[in-house]
Amino acid sequence: MIKFNSTQIVFAAMVIMAVSCRKNSGESSSTSPGNDTIVSENQQAQKFKPSRYMDYVTSQDGTKIAFEKSGSGPALIIVSGALSARSLFEGEPRLLVEKLSENFSVYIYDRRGRGESTNEQPYAVQREIDDLQSLIDNAGGQAYLYGVSSGGALSLRAAGKLGPGKVP
Repeated sequence: MIKFNSTQIVFAAMVIMAVSCRKNSGESSSTSPGNDTIVSENQQAQKFKPSRYMDYVTSQDGTKIAFEKSGSGPALIIVSGALSARSLFEGEPRLLVEKLSENFSVYIYDRRGRGESTNEQPYAVQREIDDLQSLIDNAGGQAYLYGVSSGGALSLRAAGKLGPGKVP
């Protein structure tokens, strides 16, 4: 049976809250008491722009892995699906990154052979786990993993292989 600690539960609640708090852009409520205005997602994103930059880590086999880091706090690596790349984190997916960046150092990266990351052949899941280990080492030696689609399966494999010292 899987046991969850309080940090994992809080993180899951934050993700659910970030997704469920979505509002349509430009929506306002000028007839409400106090003439309050609901701020659009674009206005919210402009008010909070976490610092982010693109960089590379080198995996064990020499593959260059491109990543962006934003925010500060415990490290959280978002592991995208097999057909995704960092460039797809625009629009609504970027809002999730921005919201999480308020409390975490959020890493999004191009999995090997995608986006700006290079690739060494042949493909093996272990090499992707090595890529994650390089990102975790860059993040200070320990990071939470948040996997999307096949990135969820990769995150679980990596957590099992790397252990709780690297993936709490």
